[in-house]
Amino acid sequence: DNREIAHGIDATKGEALEINPDENVTKKGLGQSVADLAGDLLLLGSELPVRQGAGTAISAVPPEQLVVMRRVSAETGVPWELLAAIASVESDFGRNMATSAAGAIGYGQFLPESWAAYGNGGDPYDYRDALPAMARYLTAHGAPADIPRAVYAYNHSWSYVALVLGRAASYA
Repeated sequence: DNREIAHGIDATKGEALEINPDENVTKKGLGQSVADLAGDLLLLGSELPVRQGAGTAISAVPPEQLVVMRRVSAETGVPWELLAAIASVESDFGRNMATSAAGAIGYGQFLPESWAAYGNGGDPYDYRDALPAMARYLTAHGAPADIPRAVYAYNHSWSYVALVLGRAASYA
């Protein structure tokens, strides 16, 4: 079985925490907001920051993209901070949209078959099409009710989940 299990610390209680992809992480009492999730889930060896200086990274989000992120968030319930974090990690807000070694394309680095399912005929290289597609993908996989599982579905790595949630918290 190649499924990854992340071990870490519940930063709010200092207790050991194990996250298995077969479990719903939110059942462990973690907060529902991305800031709460990132603050509660401190994975060892990850880039997940402790909640300090929150909101300082929002200036890194291109303003025209932030408008679309907030609109998509209002329409879908997927936090705009989560969309911003994924956009940052996947393509640096569209600055690096080279096809990945795995064949992922565009702003949200979708595999072509995933883009066909969630892109609604749009352009994967245009953030105005990619952000709603990202939200559709995330909602189809549990967001906003189970953000960690939805992010894990986007990229099957709990380290990726930690990175994205940490980055999302920096926008909150």
